[in-house]
Amino acid sequence: MNLIYDSPNFNFRILFKRFNDNNRSAAIDRHRVGQNIEDVLKNVKLNEMQIYYNASPKTYGKLTMPKFKIVGPHNLPNTFMDLGIMNMFDPYRLDFGGMKNQSALI
Repeated sequence: MNLIYDSPNFNFRILFKRFNDNNRSAAIDRHRVGQNIEDVLKNVKLNEMQIYYNASPKTYGKLTMPKFKIVGPHNLPNTFMDLGIMNMFDPYRLDFGGMKNQSALI
């Protein structure tokens, strides 16, 4: 169960995805069709994130991620596992269908 803040007056929604430790959440932008992150950043007030969180009803939400590439010294496997995203590390449940011609583990 996640929390989703749906701004009634602006162009953004925020999915609050809890980390496994239940002490932290990631705030994931779910901008509307035709909008991009630059549009959202014009309206979202980062110092009001706690207000958005408190105003978010609990709901089921599906998050799909497009193909992306991150360059840098980041420890992404631990971050994804802390968010409860485990299938991409399990060779029996991994599915990058359409992204690669061969199987790949992260």
